[in-house]
Amino acid sequence: MKGNIVFEKEIKDYYNKEIEGAMSVRHILIQPINSDTMTSEEVAEEEAKALAKANEVINKLKNGGKFEDLAKEYSDDSANANKGGLYEKFDKKDVPEEYWIASKGLKDGAYTLTPVKTSHGFFVILRINQEDKPSLEDSKTEILVKTPQ
Repeated sequence: MKGNIVFEKEIKDYYNKEIEGAMSVRHILIQPINSDTMTSEEVAEEEAKALAKANEVINKLKNGGKFEDLAKEYSDDSANANKGGLYEKFDKKDVPEEYWIASKGLKDGAYTLTPVKTSHGFFVILRINQEDKPSLEDSKTEILVKTPQ
């Protein structure tokens, strides 16, 4: 970029690379117990327990369990658990990259068959939908705010 002028090509490049439609999912978060006083072995053991619990949830889904009920029972996400794990209208800047990639890779109505590991813990994600990508014209203000000058 030159000075404070934002070139149309840079706006289009940013739009093509970064702008996507908002996503809505349900998720179940299983967080390993972790504290500064734990040894690396204890941390690894707690991660293994959390992973096993996340896999248990997936097995319950495979056996006909209802996602919303399992979210209420198992999820460590206090903000979303009581809503059946519902997390609506987020975009990729709102979640860890692994979470976004996993959500984007699912078809509507499908859930992850393996837990998604992020810095928050292990997620089981059920994709509800993804909105259409907003138009370039509708995205310009957002892009201009985010584009370094």
